[in-house]
Amino acid sequence: MLSTEHNETISLDPNAVHCVILDPAFGNSRANTRFAVGHSGGIALYERARFKGYRCQALSDSAGGSVGASVGVRGGAVRGGAWTGNVLAWATDTGVRVYHMILRTTIALIPRDHSAALDSVQFPPQLKWQSQDRLLIGWADSIKVCCIKPRPQGTSSCRSSRTSSPNIGTSSRHSESPLANKLLCSVSETDSAQIASFSPYDSGSRKYSSSVLTPRPGALATGSALRSPQFPTEALPSTPEGISSYLSSSIIAITGGNGRITPPSTPSFDLPPLYVEIESMFTTPFYICGIGMLEDLIITLTYSKTPTLESSRASPTDTKGPQQFTDDPHEWRRPQLRLLEPQQRSYDEISKDILGTNRYKEYLPLHYKLECVAGGDRWYVLSPRDLVVAKPREPSDSLEWLIEHHKYPQALHLIEREGGTIGDHTEASVGRQYLNHLLECHMYDDAARISQRVIRDNVGEWLELVRAFADAGELRILHEYLPHGSPPPLPVTTYNEVLMDLLDHNREGLVAALQKWPSSCYDVNWLVSAVLQRVATQNWSVPLLQSLAHLYSHQQRHDKALAIYIKLEHKDIFGLIKKHGLYSTIGTYAVHLMTLDADLTTELCMTHISDAPPTEMVPALSSTPNLLYKYLTALHKKHEDLCKPYHDDLVQLMADNQQSEKLLQFLKASNSYNLSAALRVCKDRGLLHHTVYLLNRTGNTQDALSLVLLEARDLNWAIDLCKHHNDRHLWDTLIDHTISYSDNIRPLLEEAGKYVGEVEILRKIPPGLEVPGLMASISKIMEDTRKKLALHSGCERLCKRDIVHLNERRRRLATRAISIDEQTSCPRCEKSVIGKQAKNLGGLVAFRCGHVFHSDCLTSSNEIAASFPANNTGRKRERCKPLPTLVCVVCLLKNQLFR
Repeated sequence: MLSTEHNETISLDPNAVHCVILDPAFGNSRANTRFAVGHSGGIALYERARFKGYRCQALSDSAGGSVGASVGVRGGAVRGGAWTGNVLAWATDTGVRVYHMILRTTIALIPRDHSAALDSVQFPPQLKWQSQDRLLIGWADSIKVCCIKPRPQGTSSCRSSRTSSPNIGTSSRHSESPLANKLLCSVSETDSAQIASFSPYDSGSRKYSSSVLTPRPGALATGSALRSPQFPTEALPSTPEGISSYLSSSIIAITGGNGRITPPSTPSFDLPPLYVEIESMFTTPFYICGIGMLEDLIITLTYSKTPTLESSRASPTDTKGPQQFTDDPHEWRRPQLRLLEPQQRSYDEISKDILGTNRYKEYLPLHYKLECVAGGDRWYVLSPRDLVVAKPREPSDSLEWLIEHHKYPQALHLIEREGGTIGDHTEASVGRQYLNHLLECHMYDDAARISQRVIRDNVGEWLELVRAFADAGELRILHEYLPHGSPPPLPVTTYNEVLMDLLDHNREGLVAALQKWPSSCYDVNWLVSAVLQRVATQNWSVPLLQSLAHLYSHQQRHDKALAIYIKLEHKDIFGLIKKHGLYSTIGTYAVHLMTLDADLTTELCMTHISDAPPTEMVPALSSTPNLLYKYLTALHKKHEDLCKPYHDDLVQLMADNQQSEKLLQFLKASNSYNLSAALRVCKDRGLLHHTVYLLNRTGNTQDALSLVLLEARDLNWAIDLCKHHNDRHLWDTLIDHTISYSDNIRPLLEEAGKYVGEVEILRKIPPGLEVPGLMASISKIMEDTRKKLALHSGCERLCKRDIVHLNERRRRLATRAISIDEQTSCPRCEKSVIGKQAKNLGGLVAFRCGHVFHSDCLTSSNEIAASFPANNTGRKRERCKPLPTLVCVVCLLKNQLFR
């Protein structure tokens, strides 16, 4: 409802006033009842006085300076502005100034960069705040998207009186309802015929409907204040992600508290805590009459630059209603409502709607405005005689429009997005309309493609669809989409009818249908008769025989099916074998299967070795050595034990297929082949390494060495062979065959000299033979000999020293005293060796081991020890060696027990 609480009358010069900008919170409380007036001399701020009325304060003069500015850039009259929170933006002839109401300073000056010929009176600037920190500027044919950001910490800030960053807006937050991507607008006229409405629609957008408000004749719509969302009061980030580079050569001037204009690149210590960054800037081929935001898209009210009608219709997004304005030469003057997706330096046009306003031939860009009430979902297009209201269209209206214009795919997408039901329409009902429309248009491919989605499990509708396709002669198209299963969902006669049509017109489709459908869906015997009749009366083809083989497999006549696949050389035979477990037939058709796919056949044989044993496969493949080699190679890898009887064949096949490396590895790893036969094969093929290996294995080392020396002429190989056996006869043979060549003497001295002696080799050198480097070799031999002699001499000295040391140790042990007391007892009689008991037992005998015996006890003990045969550990009995005259019997027995 209207309120007169804040009504005030202020007298201003009507010729000087260009715009009035209201505070977004105007009217909410008496504290915020302020507004700004843009006039020819600058802009003035009107704030409510303490008691009554308003007090006026100049924010800028005609020179373009701000409050407190001493130096400025000439700006001229204020042509328009926009206010959000505590930030006010206004446009002069030189550019757009962004002013902070709390800091009382200009944040930035965005210079005008379009053509000077487009004056601000005919092409007024359009400023719109999308949010507290995002400003849209549409001026003439250019659009800018600007963003207010906090200056990074650590950089220069404002004067000390305002070092802390203030809140840019109030604490209230505004949440806009989501809007669609396109608008649908219509107008009505009070004194003329009704102008037709326009109905654009995009499948990914929501539709808009419109109502019309027509002001009294002669009224001129001017810019009105909009309530914009408030800037959030959360703390600004300490450091931004990064400052983007400027999008053009234009400089955003930054002013400090003293009003000086400072480019961003100029260091200053008196800058405000905020700055403005241009996120997107581009030029358009049309003039901007109004601007706003729809989510991430820019909505613009535009006016064409050129009267060329074709250029105004070139855009693929141009949408108009059923009425066409092809006979109107002034159609280019109609305003357009466009949706643009901004890029950094360009844009993408999403949609364009041409508005049929009244008396549009008389109006220019300055006569149109685009406004939106904050928090609402309606956009208002103002002209001197019309007010067009655009609002979101209901899904039911969009669906009706789509169905009316036969846009069924978009309609199905819309109804699916809305949950499957919109009003009286369901996805099934719309799908049936779409299906009937396709059948009427004879678009049978598309109709078959959507049939499953539309009909689903309705048997009656499927039968009707089959009949419709049959009447049109297009039944073969439907086979890919017919429902099938076991039991079949449709009558068997239906499937038979489809298969017969495929048999006559699309035999590849017949094969696909037979492979896809279970045999319970159709009459197999009847279809076999039909196919055999075609084979007898027509020229057979691969798909026809393939279909017959598939039908035979359903009749369990696998032999005929296999015969057909063998004739066709078709790989479906492997699927038939796997499906029905016909692995026992692999041996029968071994050659054909291996020829068709050797890898797959060998894999089946290895997996089912009991059904296809080597005893069947090897004889069957004996006439094709290449296939036999592949089979035996796989058998040796998977089942090595089963391959042993065929190692001789494998040696022959490897040699024939020139697999020398594999053959040598096989010869070294296997013991199941005939050495003589393998040696003969290797000799016939000239495989030298293999022959030498086999000669070594058979013990013919002399022949192997002769083959290396005479055939290979490889001295290093011959030396390695002699080293392996370390046989003096082989060394002599090697030296006798190679000593007459001067180049061989040095290797012989270095390698063979370690085994047979260098002197022997030197003696065999023919007299008068010049040997390069012989002196160096002899010097090395002499040096090695000297080292050996020195080593031998040192070892001899060490041995002598050890002998002397051990003899001295033995002497000390032999002359060591033995302590005997009353506690010492004789091991034989266990009586003390000292005392009265020892008088009748003779003298004492002490051994170096510490044992002490009576003389009589020792004599009898030695007689017993002499007769002791061996130890009792169960080892082989050994005859005792003759004992010395007196020995320690205790130690002797211990040695015998632990030997």
